[in-house]
Amino acid sequence: MKWLAIIIDSIKGLKGGALCSTINSYALNGSPGIKEFISKLLREASAPLLTMIKTWMIEGELNDPY
Repeated sequence: MKWLAIIIDSIKGLKGGALCSTINSYALNGSPGIKEFISKLLREASAPLLTMIKTWMIEGELNDPY
């Protein structure tokens, strides 16, 4: 829970790539348990961004609400 609180404090107000980049910066932690937790968190946080990019690349349609 400590790591979750730290990450939440650091991503306040961030969106898109900036949010994913900040979460990814914590993935360099040496602890396997924390590394796995952050990887799962990053996977979930980046899913909408990756879907948007995939749609843009495959269908040529850019749907960016921001």
